[in-house]
Amino acid sequence: VTPDTPSERIAYILKDSCSKAVLVDNHLLAGSLGADPDMINKPVILDLSGAIGENQSSPKRIIGPNSLAYIIYTSGSTGVPKGVMVEHQALSNLIASVNQNINIYSDSSLNELMINSFAFDVSLKQIFATLCHGNALHLLSKERRLDPREIIKYIVGSKINIIDITPSLFSVMLEEGFCEIEKPELNEIFIGSEALPYKLVNSFYSNPKNRRINVTNFYGPTECCVESSSYRFRPDLPLEDCDIAPIGKPVLNEQIYILDKALNLSPIGIPGEICIAGKGLARQYLNDPERTNEKFVQFPLLEGTRIYKTGDIGRTRPDGNIEFLGRVDEQVKIRGYRVELQEIEKRMREVKEIVACAVTLFEKNGSGELVAYFTSDVAIEPMQLKNHLERFLPKYMVPSYFIQLDKIPMSSNGKIDKKLLPYPAGIQERVIIRKPQDEIEFLILEICSNVLKKEEISLGDNFFEIGGHSLNAVRVISQIQKELNIDFALKEIFYTPILIDIAEKVKKIVERKESYVEKNEEDPLIVPLSDDELELLSNIQFEDDDE
Repeated sequence: VTPDTPSERIAYILKDSCSKAVLVDNHLLAGSLGADPDMINKPVILDLSGAIGENQSSPKRIIGPNSLAYIIYTSGSTGVPKGVMVEHQALSNLIASVNQNINIYSDSSLNELMINSFAFDVSLKQIFATLCHGNALHLLSKERRLDPREIIKYIVGSKINIIDITPSLFSVMLEEGFCEIEKPELNEIFIGSEALPYKLVNSFYSNPKNRRINVTNFYGPTECCVESSSYRFRPDLPLEDCDIAPIGKPVLNEQIYILDKALNLSPIGIPGEICIAGKGLARQYLNDPERTNEKFVQFPLLEGTRIYKTGDIGRTRPDGNIEFLGRVDEQVKIRGYRVELQEIEKRMREVKEIVACAVTLFEKNGSGELVAYFTSDVAIEPMQLKNHLERFLPKYMVPSYFIQLDKIPMSSNGKIDKKLLPYPAGIQERVIIRKPQDEIEFLILEICSNVLKKEEISLGDNFFEIGGHSLNAVRVISQIQKELNIDFALKEIFYTPILIDIAEKVKKIVERKESYVEKNEEDPLIVPLSDDELELLSNIQFEDDDE
């Protein structure tokens, strides 16, 4: 559980999992657990901030293949997150599978960079598979994890051999020059958690020097211990007429079946539900037998075989590789995170003024945006709904738009027809708080408009309330630095997301730079910092920010 998870969600997870102890840093305790005094008194709070040394004795507990390894929570359609119970045999199989996929043979330890949050299920692969194989796991601060330029710099400077990233991050890294930069130590790029546009792989391999680097697309739900299939690209054999990259064939000790609604095998090329069997399957959902029996079922064609119904639609290609085609339910993915739209809708209906609501995902320029529609007898400010949802949901689950309608469109059978919901662009009336007054304000407005692909924005807008998120914040920062040749930290957008405030901060940096240049020209004793000195200063600043 990350410290910025809403306190109500943390309290639910602690109660649902019957946690006996919680490991915390002392300075995070108040923000993470302080909102629910009843829950603080139940688990033992273990403060690690002052811990020194380690206990090298082995635990007395005997662990077997079917012993519970961990519980990880994902978005749930009932309005609360659901706990997935994963056993040791599944985690051990993941570790063995990763070792099989790393086509590197070296006498020395390999370096893998962990970019994802530890609350993201992919982190299990990065932590356990890396350390159990005797390799070195490199960690980045949250500040640097959010900045693809810092990630690229670290990959090159620390001689990283393996990275594991999402397609969204891969796309931004390519925009920041990752394709062209020399990276002689990098051997493996693992990509997963989202559908992978094949054009990104083509772009990466357009540089002949990158063709020695293995790129592998992984697929697998949390209920199947992170990975169930993989597809390794061959730069010498490009795929024809391919939009979304294949998810490949089953990994070690896993089986994948494409089934129709009666659980019969679908012929090659015919879409069906992706169902998974094998050692990677989770035990069950915690405290939810109904959901467990719905998703984990016996496979009638193979007696004694249990399968997990993913809810994903796929088909088998003639070469045996599987293509991912979409979802059969209300589940979507936002920047790699699995989201049940029904969980958001349930929380919205808790606002007593709301009569009906619907949440959907709109794809725009390769980026998904959540949009919430609602009806009410009174006018409701979007900020009221946003504040309510932020009490219970992670930030990535809070919609970018809140649109009040006269009525929610219905199909002929009386159900909400989300296909008839209006596109969000231009629906909400915008209040122009301030028009740009100078070149820098014009520039900030233009950059944000281009990055967000929106024309009707104002300097009074909050960057994150008009569709902004961490990845396109990086794009904004990059453009500012290129246009003005200044250093502007990514955290500034998170601290002050109003566009006019961003412009004011940029002005101050430009003024300081111009003042320094003038003084430097007058005083020949002033020597500019070297690249190494600037790097040292940057590291010191990051360390200070993390304390």
